[in-house]
Amino acid sequence: MKNILFIAPNDGSDTRINKEVISLSKNAYVYYIGIGEYKNISFVQKHCTGFFLIPGKNNSALTIIKQILKAIRILISHKISSIHFINEHSFIFFYPFIWNKYVVLDLFDSIFLTLNKPKNQWSIIKRIIYLPVNKVIVTDENRRGLLPDFLNESNKVVVLENFPNYFSLPKKNKEKNNKITILYSGTLMERRGTNILFNLVNKDHQIKIICAGWIKDYETKKLINHPSVNYLGIMKQEELLKITAHQCDYILSVYEPLHMQNINASPNKIYDSIMCDVPSIINNEVKISSFVKEENIGIVLNNYYNIDYNSFIEELKTRKDTFIFSNELKYNNSWNMVESRLLKAHGLLIN
Repeated sequence: MKNILFIAPNDGSDTRINKEVISLSKNAYVYYIGIGEYKNISFVQKHCTGFFLIPGKNNSALTIIKQILKAIRILISHKISSIHFINEHSFIFFYPFIWNKYVVLDLFDSIFLTLNKPKNQWSIIKRIIYLPVNKVIVTDENRRGLLPDFLNESNKVVVLENFPNYFSLPKKNKEKNNKITILYSGTLMERRGTNILFNLVNKDHQIKIICAGWIKDYETKKLINHPSVNYLGIMKQEELLKITAHQCDYILSVYEPLHMQNINASPNKIYDSIMCDVPSIINNEVKISSFVKEENIGIVLNNYYNIDYNSFIEELKTRKDTFIFSNELKYNNSWNMVESRLLKAHGLLIN
C-alpha cells in the first residue's frame, strides 16, 4: 500500500479530519503530524501507521518549525506517495520542502476568504501559492466558485462535502411540551452563536443547551457554566449524533457575517441535522441557508444582528417536531456518497 503524509494544525480530534484519515487509512498507510497534546480526544491515532503531535500553538513559529522538521524526517525515512495539507496557513510554511512531491491541499477555511479576497483577487499571489499543488479540495460547489479561474479551469479542484457517515436510528419518542433542547457543537465562540444562546436561556427557562466542542473565548466559558447548559466536552461525531438524535430539537449553525469565510461557510452541522432528523437554526446571511429553506429542514433567522427573541422562541416551540427528513436526502448527503473523491485525489482509485 502507498504511504500518505497528513499534516494538520489539529490534535486529531477534528470531525472532518477524522473522516478523511479513516477513509485514507483503509487504502494506504497514513502518517499524521498534528499540533497539540496527546490526549484521549486524538481520535484518529488508532487509524494511523504513524501519529505524531507537536506540542504548542498552531500560530507559533517554533511549533511550525518542529512540525516541518518532523515532516522532513518522515519524507527521508519513508517513500511518501502524497502529502495532505489542511489549509494554506500550514502549507505555505512547508513550501520550500514539497517541490516534486504530490500535494493535496484541503481548504477547510481558506485564508483568502478570511481576508475577503475571493476568486481572481490577488491572482498572482494565488498562482505562486498553488503552483506546486496537484489537487485542491473544497467543501462545496459554492466555495469552488470562489477559487481563482486558473484553478477552476484546471482539473485540480475536488469538491468533498462535509457529510457525515450514513446511519439510521430508531425514531425518538416525541414529547408534547414546550421544552426546547438545542445542540451547540464544533467551534464554540461568540461569532458562532454563544451570545444568541445566552439570550435564549436567559429569556426562557424551558430552553436547554447541549454543548460539545472547542471553547474559544471567555463568553463561551461563561455560557457552559449556565444552569441551563450541559457541556459534554470534545466527542466523536458518531457519539454526538446519537445524543443529538435522541435528545435535541434543533442544531445551532449560525455564523456572524464578518467575512467571506463565514458567509460561505459549509458547516457539517447542516448535514448532521439531516442525518439525525433534527432541524438546524441558521442565519440568512450564510449562503447555505438557501438550501435549508428549499429543503425545509430548519429555521432561518432573517438577520444575525437583529433578532426578535420573543418571536424566535415562539417559532422554536410551534415548529418543534414538524420537520420531515427523507431517507433519500439522508443518503445523498452522506460521506458514503463522496468518500471515493478523496481516494481519487490521492491516486488511490483510478476510476
